[in-house]
Amino acid sequence: MWNHIIKGVLKGLGSSIISIVIPLWLISSIGSYFERALYEGFQTQYVFIVEYNLEAYFALIIFLSAIIGVLEESNEWRILGKSLRLGLFVISFLLIYTILDGGVFSRTVVVNNVVAEITIDLRLILYAYGFFIVLPTVIATLIDMFSITSKALEK
Repeated sequence: MWNHIIKGVLKGLGSSIISIVIPLWLISSIGSYFERALYEGFQTQYVFIVEYNLEAYFALIIFLSAIIGVLEESNEWRILGKSLRLGLFVISFLLIYTILDGGVFSRTVVVNNVVAEITIDLRLILYAYGFFIVLPTVIATLIDMFSITSKALEK
């Protein structure tokens, strides 16, 4: 029993860190790097930004992935675990897409009493992540769920 729990937790942690946390952390780091460069480069008086805490979202994703990994290792709850992992993967992508304003970092700054609107476009990186990582993972998970279901129905 403990073997399945430990294996499920490690599998859940590994899959969420590799497929969700690291790519989305890199995308958000690029955006925050540009925000810091904007503030330091223009020596702005004010930078109006929307504050968000990605680390809290990542911690929640990792915690839920560990629980879902345990469900996936169980024979009785495997389909539920796969469907929850699929839902978590898609929801986390949409959440990060929403938090990052669709990949367009648009900031209003005041430089020498002049208001300037600066836009940094990271949509191509988000679209590539969605097309090359999210979409194949969704398709592979659905195929795996259908094969598990068909094997269960044959018995």
